Amino acid sequence: MVLSNSCSRFFLRNHVFSILQSFSINRLTKDVYSRCYVNQVQNRSFFKGSSRLPQSIEYSKKQMVGFSPEQMFDVVSDIENYCNFIPFCTKSIVTTRTSDYMNASLVIGYPPIHDSYTANITLVKPNVVNVECIDGKFFTQMLSLWRFSPGIKTEDQSCIIDFQMTMKFKSALQSRLTTLFFEKFTGQMESAFMKEVDKRYGPATMKPKKLLRESFMKD
Repeated sequence: MVLSNSCSRFFLRNHVFSILQSFSINRLTKDVYSRCYVNQVQNRSFFKGSSRLPQSIEYSKKQMVGFSPEQMFDVVSDIENYCNFIPFCTKSIVTTRTSDYMNASLVIGYPPIHDSYTANITLVKPNVVNVECIDGKFFTQMLSLWRFSPGIKTEDQSCIIDFQMTMKFKSALQSRLTTLFFEKFTGQMESAFMKEVDKRYGPATMKPKKLLRESFMKD
């Protein structure tokens, strides 16, 4: 009888242990499955969201500088020398030129952008330089509009620069890449133009003064 009770307790303990072990395994399996499912949902959400990335970027800035409209116009409209003073422009060849229009071939090497395209440039001396870049591999369109107007009346060598840039991309991925460095890109370009004006015409008569804060817009 004692032996029988001992056997019963032994089998009972084994049975309970088996139940607990089975429960633990099932719970562990559910936890792992739950974590995997959450990761899958998060990954799907990330890629689904990427399709809503902006297809275009707009930038604008307005400031007063210590150079005349004529001086600024001469440098910004000097397309054929872009490759000599803009660090990421590796090629700039003017193919057509009139008093108010130019056509040029440009190559940009600014990682991750490496692109070549044709630029149509409209000129209104000494107030407007409008550069429209077309047929590129990276952009469907890139517009750069420079407007120069007289600055302080008591200072002939001063002007107001109103600059606007619009980039439209061929894919959301290209837009995402450009967004990461766009502010640095525009800053280096602006700095290159100002250094070139200073090199050609001497120091500015005043420090640059922002009239409107830089504005970035994504669409």
